[in-house]
Amino acid sequence: MGRFLAWETRGRALDPTRLEAFVRGSTEFASAPIVRTRRPSRSGSPG
Repeated sequence: MGRFLAWETRGRALDPTRLEAFVRGSTEFASAPIVRTRRPSRSGSPG
């Protein structure tokens, strides 16, 4: 998690309160399942 945030912020210092909120939000709450969509057919795509 720390490496991802360092990459996202390009190494800038993070406010500890925001960092805690981000970590808690990503680890303590259930996530919805990922819904994969179908690719449109070649004949149905514009252009």
